[in-house]
This record gives sequence, C-alpha cells and structure tokens, in this order.
Amino acid sequence: MLESETLRTAEDGEVISPLASARSDAPDGERILVAKDEVERIEKMVADDKVVANILAAMREDMSPSTIRMTLGLSVTEYETAMKRFRRRVRPSARRGLFDV
Repeated sequence: MLESETLRTAEDGEVISPLASARSDAPDGERILVAKDEVERIEKMVADDKVVANILAAMREDMSPSTIRMTLGLSVTEYETAMKRFRRRVRPSARRGLFDV
C-alpha cells in the first residue's frame, strides 16, 4: 500500500496522513544529544576508576554483566563492588538534578 492511498481529507480540506500522526518510541535528536552529554559526564566522574570505566565501556557495547565479568576477568564480588562505587559517585549528581536518571 502506498502512503498516497492512505491520505484522507478532513472536513476543513486539510489532508491527513495516518503515517504522519503515527507515534514513534524512538528518541528525537534533542533527547539523543542530552543522553550523550549525560553519558560523557558520567564517564568523566568515574575516569579515575579504571575498573568502573571499563565496565561502563562494556555496557555501552551492550554486554551483559556475566559477559563483562568474563571479559574483564572480574569475580561476581569484584563486579558488584565496582558497581557500588559507580552508584555512590553518580547518585549524588542525579539527586541534584544533573542527570535524568
């Protein structure tokens, strides 16, 4: 079916396309830029902690926690401890409203 086949004309003469009014769950350009800025700020906050920085880099590659642990050679305890350090650093900034976490 072509888009032109779905066009309708309203009573006031306005042409209505169902495709134009379809909602998308995809983020718009502004939201993508805001998210990118937030990720960069978070990465700067943890840059001095190489384990946490490496975990975040792996997360950006969509790795699962078990894959991250295996790739970085971390035990479950080491991984969980690093994530706790991450949360302790980022959470205060989120509470102050610096991030949309």
